[in-house]
This record gives sequence, structure tokens and C-alpha cells, in this order.
Amino acid sequence: MIICSLISICLSISSLLKQRRLFKTTSYPELVVNAIPAGSTWTATGIGRHAFTLAAPAIAMGGNVRVGFEDNLYLEKGVLAKSNGELVAKVVRIAKELGREIATSAEARKILNLKAKG
Repeated sequence: MIICSLISICLSISSLLKQRRLFKTTSYPELVVNAIPAGSTWTATGIGRHAFTLAAPAIAMGGNVRVGFEDNLYLEKGVLAKSNGELVAKVVRIAKELGREIATSAEARKILNLKAKG
């Protein structure tokens, strides 16, 4: 399930490409993800124009993602999002296309060991 997480990985694609030159057999995102302790809940955040470019592989690798106006204003090149909801809807569509479920608020609280609302 896709949720917010305890361990956050915030990488831009440009820095990933620079780092990848150092790792010819393993991509930089894989290298970082493989260093996370087994069973951890983790999140990747793409900044600016790379928000969705990083979201898809993070979701495919079992991670969670976050999106919002604080990191990105665009749904795609030249198309400003009208709301955070539009950004979330796009990442939800990506997750569903990759076969990932979206956590409900209650499920996210349980996964993160947070007290139930109420």
C-alpha cells in the first residue's frame, strides 16, 4: 500500500544521473533502496519536474511517494496543477497502473503505528 513513511528519500533525477555514473551495474535508486533495513517503510520524493519521474520507480520498488505544491507545481510540462488533489490523483493513477493499492487513512495510521483518530 502507498502511504507516507518514516524514512524519507528525497532525490532529484539530475542528482541521480550524476551519481549513476559512479555505479555502472546498479542504478542509484536501487543502491539507496537496498541500503534501507528490511521491513522499513520508506518514501521517495521527486522535486520539481522530476516528481512523477521518480514516483513511478519508487512505487515499483515497493516504496511510498509524496507529492504536493511544496515540491512541484506541474502535472506535466507546461500544465500547472490546479490543486494538490490533482497531483495526488496522478500519483494514485500511476500506483494503480503498477498494481499497488492505496492505503486508507486508517491503514496508514496502523502501518505507521499512530493512534487511531477519535
